[in-house]
Amino acid sequence: MTTHHPTSATVTDPAALAATITSAARDGRALVDQELEEGLRSLAVPVHDGHVVAAVNVALHAGRGTPAETRAILLPPLRETAAAITADLATVRRWSGPPIP
Repeated sequence: MTTHHPTSATVTDPAALAATITSAARDGRALVDQELEEGLRSLAVPVHDGHVVAAVNVALHAGRGTPAETRAILLPPLRETAAAITADLATVRRWSGPPIP
């Protein structure tokens, strides 16, 4: 099996990838810093409907600040948006029944 490495920052080691996924679940957010494409940073938070059903994501040029600055500036509005979507899903569920597994 060949492994594709889009950039030198791409996490391909299975143990490191598992740790990254565990951290994202624990922290309630995921930051991808130039792993898919050089110069691209992405931050995402989950949307819940009884379980995680989607994510809200923003991508920006990595040169706009450090990963810590990206989290500090973008994480609060991302979480606020995800919470609003989660609340909307709860309202819909009240009128249409339980979520589909």
